[in-house]
Amino acid sequence: MPTTPLDIPEILARVGQFLPLWVPQRDSRQGIPPPIRFEPQTLLNCSLVSKLWHQTLTPILWYAYFSFHMSDNAHSTDPHNAINRNNVVINVGGSLPPEIVSRNSIHFRVFEAAGNSPGPFYCTRLVKVSFWKEFYGKTKMGLENQRALVRANPRVRELYWCGDNDPYERLVGEDFGRLKGLRILRLIHWSGGSGCLKDVLRSVAGSLQLLELDVVVDVQMGDIAAVDARSRDPTTGDTGNRDPHRPLVLPLVENLSLTQSFRNPGIVELVDCCPNLKHLLYSFSSVGHIDNIIARFSKSLRNHCPDLNSLTLVSSFYDDVTLTSRVLREGPVPGRLEKLDVSVAVLDKELVGEILRHAEGLTDLRVVSYGLTVKDIGNVDDNKDGGDGDGSIVLPDPKEELFLVLRILVDCRNLRRFKLTARAFRTLKVLCDTLGSQPWGCVRLEHLAVNTRYSFLENNKSIADVGGGEAEPFISSEVAFLGWLLLPQRHESLNQKAEKVEKETLRMVFGLVEGLRGLKTMTWNHVVYTRCQ
Repeated sequence: MPTTPLDIPEILARVGQFLPLWVPQRDSRQGIPPPIRFEPQTLLNCSLVSKLWHQTLTPILWYAYFSFHMSDNAHSTDPHNAINRNNVVINVGGSLPPEIVSRNSIHFRVFEAAGNSPGPFYCTRLVKVSFWKEFYGKTKMGLENQRALVRANPRVRELYWCGDNDPYERLVGEDFGRLKGLRILRLIHWSGGSGCLKDVLRSVAGSLQLLELDVVVDVQMGDIAAVDARSRDPTTGDTGNRDPHRPLVLPLVENLSLTQSFRNPGIVELVDCCPNLKHLLYSFSSVGHIDNIIARFSKSLRNHCPDLNSLTLVSSFYDDVTLTSRVLREGPVPGRLEKLDVSVAVLDKELVGEILRHAEGLTDLRVVSYGLTVKDIGNVDDNKDGGDGDGSIVLPDPKEELFLVLRILVDCRNLRRFKLTARAFRTLKVLCDTLGSQPWGCVRLEHLAVNTRYSFLENNKSIADVGGGEAEPFISSEVAFLGWLLLPQRHESLNQKAEKVEKETLRMVFGLVEGLRGLKTMTWNHVVYTRCQ
């Protein structure tokens, strides 16, 4: 008869979900998730309470395996390391000997291997698998061991697989043959030519919902041929035709991410294979002259993606701005897109004009103008004496870009969320005067973010020139300024950044959005503020 609630396995198992096995650490690096420290002492403490605790909590505490945190120092001889009689390691550094990991691998449900992952592993009930490369090198687990692990776990629902790129390894369809319940597939650094990518996707077509392909090379036009999906079973994508050369259809895929280059022209055909596509990320580079591919891509968006409502376009160089405009002009039907995310070297009138063609349906818009790359600067130097009409690059003035942003804010009347990431625009006064020169049409805006490469301080002063600022904060999560509060920031560096923002800076920023009564959050250079209720 149980004497306490913790003697009941069901209750004990629930309590086990909250035990501090993985402890997040503070990290001052902006944009990088804080590291997670593995605390094996938790395993020891639980195993010593009673046999019931050991039996009930062991599968919970070994639910996830992350090699980077658990075994990157597996062969350490640190005197602080010790193994108790229950084969649980006490290690200040958080590493575990490989024999302990192997013995308990039967309990793994989540498996992430990067760096030192020697194995052997005996897990057969994994639901999520990730194979990363450590610092752009090869994982020490080895490709054959990775393939064996995938084939031994038919219950996998999510798979991230980073292959080798020196040379690229070919995808093998048999590795995916048993993954009938796979929903999320992410592949990077593979060769998918001669139909092998098609074989892989055909194996998981009946369940796949999200597909990401990053640097999957050698896919040629015709390797993935699409047909009218209406002739196929809407649940399996199968017509009953067992011809190995039959076209591919992915009827359940709603999220697709592709990286396009001259090394994989045929990857664009996947857009035709997803008749129910809703969210698409397409990253491309003009290196290698991919104009015909972009034309093919735009046509596919128009003819094969009637339900597409979210589009992300990421281009690499100045020359790609024209191609981005072409996609928006010839691709999605105007009025259907609800979310648009565009990353380009610079904004120009043509691109903004094409964005505004979709203004009627847009509620979420993100624009990134990241400036020139080394390749672009070389083009400018080569053509700086050429004059007009000779193909030289004419760089837009930063203030001209601000007027283009203003045009978006005036004409996109249905926006609820807008984010601008751009290079610095001279001074804060120039930005506020330009964007405030006309009433904005997006009066129902709820979330606004403006991020630049440099903090705005009047007279172009740096934070170091300004000094430490006021002794008492004029704005915090509890102290309001002009009707706004500072939200607790995700990263310590942003908290430090927020402490250095001047009162006059925020006075101008908040004044810019004073008329937007529905605005809930204002993000200024990655620091988030919220309006008082």
